[in-house]
Amino acid sequence: MGLKDWLAKRAGVGAYGDVMGREAVKNGLALGRFLYLGHGTRATSCNVYVFKDDDHMRAEGFTLYCADPWHMPPVEDSSELSKQTRAAGITLALRCSSNAAYKFMKKANADTFSRSMGHSIRIEMREQNLDVTPDMLLRYNRLPRPVGITRIVEIEEPGTNDLLSVFLQEISKQNGTVGFRRTGALGFDAIAVPLAVETVKMVSAATQKFGW
Repeated sequence: MGLKDWLAKRAGVGAYGDVMGREAVKNGLALGRFLYLGHGTRATSCNVYVFKDDDHMRAEGFTLYCADPWHMPPVEDSSELSKQTRAAGITLALRCSSNAAYKFMKKANADTFSRSMGHSIRIEMREQNLDVTPDMLLRYNRLPRPVGITRIVEIEEPGTNDLLSVFLQEISKQNGTVGFRRTGALGFDAIAVPLAVETVKMVSAATQKFGW
């Protein structure tokens, strides 16, 4: 029996939310660091912030932060851009879990799950001594969602008409002209899509198994 199943069986939906909160920090940091590695910048403004791949970004005049995946620069640093990509990543992971909870669980159980998850996220961030604050997560969590956007991550074309695209646009808006690559060695699809798919599977399976 896996840890999540054991906790769910022994202590219920609140304990499951606690574990999933810690998972959200871990997975969100991985996504945020990947976004940072895969970003590019240019001196002049641009209304596009998601590009297909390296070649597409270069063709639009962007300089890649990491042009050679075999010789990578730091995956994070003290820059505001690095902090924002990690904050967005954690918030996206949180939303994947909470949305799945409200889709599959009874509302009272989803409320308990979400409260526990939010509490454990704050504890995990403090224990890891992150330079990302809960207020940064709250800002991303409160961003208005444009009409027509219903998915956290669009599986076929992530970063297009989904919540991830809203977050990436906000990062670009707050940090100058910044773009992100969807595919390739440092494309964010490699992290964002499995995060969304596996989170939904885990929450759905636990809900069915324990009758939440």
